[in-house]
Amino acid sequence: MKKKLRTKRVRFTGIAIRFFTMCIVLTLTLSLSACMKNKPRDENSTTKSEQPPVTTGPEENGNPRLLQHLAADTKVGEAYVFDVNVLCYDNEQVLVQYTLSNRSMNSMEAGLDIIVLEHHFALYSREDMRLIKEIVADDTNTYFEQLREAICLTTIGEDGYVLETYDYELNQIAEVSIGSGSLGYFSPDGKRCYYDEQKKIYVYDSADDSVEELEGDGNYLVNSINGVITDEAGNDFVIFQALAADYRDYQFIVNATSGEIIRVDAMEERYTTISNNTYVEYKGDGVTENEWLAGVSQDVAFAYEWDVDNYSLSLLPMRNRNLLFTYGMDDTLYLYLYEYETGQLLGEMSLDTSKMKAQEEVYEEYDGEMSWGTQVFLYGTPVLRDADTMLLQLANYAGDVYFMEWDFTVDGQQNVTSGHVGKPTVAAHKMGTLPTVDITNLENPLYQPDELSAELLPLRAEADAMEEKYGVEIYIGEECANILGGYAVEPLTDYAMVEGALTTLDAEMSKYPDNFFEQFEYSWVEGLDIYLAASLTGIEEDVLDTAGGFKTVNNYRLLLVMDCQDTWGMPSTFHHELCHAIEEKIVDASYYVDDPLFSETAWDAFNPYEDIYTYTYADWGYEKYYDLAYDSVYYSDGDVCETYFVDTYAMTYPTEDRARLFESVMSDNLYDIDFDAAPHLKEKLNYYAQCIRQTFDTTGWEDVPWEAYLE
Repeated sequence: MKKKLRTKRVRFTGIAIRFFTMCIVLTLTLSLSACMKNKPRDENSTTKSEQPPVTTGPEENGNPRLLQHLAADTKVGEAYVFDVNVLCYDNEQVLVQYTLSNRSMNSMEAGLDIIVLEHHFALYSREDMRLIKEIVADDTNTYFEQLREAICLTTIGEDGYVLETYDYELNQIAEVSIGSGSLGYFSPDGKRCYYDEQKKIYVYDSADDSVEELEGDGNYLVNSINGVITDEAGNDFVIFQALAADYRDYQFIVNATSGEIIRVDAMEERYTTISNNTYVEYKGDGVTENEWLAGVSQDVAFAYEWDVDNYSLSLLPMRNRNLLFTYGMDDTLYLYLYEYETGQLLGEMSLDTSKMKAQEEVYEEYDGEMSWGTQVFLYGTPVLRDADTMLLQLANYAGDVYFMEWDFTVDGQQNVTSGHVGKPTVAAHKMGTLPTVDITNLENPLYQPDELSAELLPLRAEADAMEEKYGVEIYIGEECANILGGYAVEPLTDYAMVEGALTTLDAEMSKYPDNFFEQFEYSWVEGLDIYLAASLTGIEEDVLDTAGGFKTVNNYRLLLVMDCQDTWGMPSTFHHELCHAIEEKIVDASYYVDDPLFSETAWDAFNPYEDIYTYTYADWGYEKYYDLAYDSVYYSDGDVCETYFVDTYAMTYPTEDRARLFESVMSDNLYDIDFDAAPHLKEKLNYYAQCIRQTFDTTGWEDVPWEAYLE
């Protein structure tokens, strides 16, 4: 019985060789005919044109067999074939994806850009090689992802992304548009799309063209989606990164049907991939340590470990969820196929790739050891023809592509050549024993921007007038609630406090030249924003536990955030954070000046010692240098002549040194510094004033406070 099955299979493979060669040629030829003539094409058209130069490989003895060789410089008409992938092939049809380009792969050697002309998806009948259907993506901003039961095309537009899914017969399943700041992932069947927006997850269902928020039973804010898998009962499980109420990032797995949190994990030194409806965790550097954990269910998984030094092991989940591991050594590629649900080894094979190496080395030697031009690798996901046979797609670094068919049931497992370094070890594993975090009792507020309350609307008009006056954007009340810059920002909603903050802000901004704030549009920065908020709670390492204010970048705009509950301290906070924004502009401008005035080296030259900054907010200066701080000496009735810093906080970072100095000049309630009595502080201030003048357009500037001591 076994011998009879093998004879039948070998005969079929011979047919596959002839068919596959013709199919690839015809696919490329017909597709070229459509794109070059730029005419509408009939789905069933079989018009032929010039065939590309392709060669059929020898029918090697044994298994696997070389079906097709596509040369790197294969050209059809005026276009080159680029990125060929067989997505699906069985007894009836073949689906091929490829790109036509103006240059070949080898053009990259000369540093020339590869310009993509068109992406093609072509479906052919095996019986008569008839073109059944084709999709041509003209937009160069389109990329595709292969799902277990569908393909997904994503087109990048000005307003966001358009995601389309098609089955393996190229029938459209779904289409959805999402915002530019979102990530979207379809379920493996291509019918439901999960995407993040405004820190929440939404699901689009093509069954009724509906969009609903994913209701989770936890307190978290979504940062990004990693993927989605579907179990045997049809339940979707969404894997995403989110901020929990302890203000730390975790990976969440949530049942999309029930909203139940299946697992919360810090994922320390581990990563996740979701491919072909298979959830895999891995860790290691890819060379000296590799470990994978493939989940079978909510409770069961299999751990695959590889502890061989200097040989990198790669994992490719198949469409049937089986796992193919590969590694290369010298001129041999080793493959190991494991059954997903049992961890059983289904087949192993060694493949001699010496005849597939590039004829000439196309890259220089790497670290003096490896010539990348002579290497052969497996790319893309191997394609199943049936339960026992898969198509392997290989390439070398010159761009030559090889298609080979491997029947892993012939003669049982294939003999692996001597000299290989081993194979992965497999062990059953309980998913429940993995590190998990209990967040059910965490109730810290997770702030999110919201519409302004009706009570504060009159103050919105006042803020609008100030925006027009100074050329900035000002946020008040619920508009300021957010998690950013390493801080949880609480909104200030007390009417009197918000009103007082606006009045104070207006008074302090009026101290600057008329065109000053409008100049925060430069390079990649689109302007200046100001948050008038309440308490600022540090949630990341090396930030203050609580802060009076901070500067960050949000949506390509510089952002100043201030705790405005106490308007007495607000002026110094505003000028301090604004100095950080000024410095950002100065540093950016320094990249475009041949001999910039500003540099950290120049700044350090004003200090008496090299190791004076602590570079941490945990230590406000070293005790041995306290007598260099103006406030320490001044309040002890000492001589301020040899002081170099406003206070010990200025000794944390150079940027804080400058900001503390700047705010002391602009504020009336910090320290009453006598700069004439403190020449080192005066020297620093004047240097920074000159850096500002070199960076900003100073037309019409008169009586600028920070230039009062310039001679």
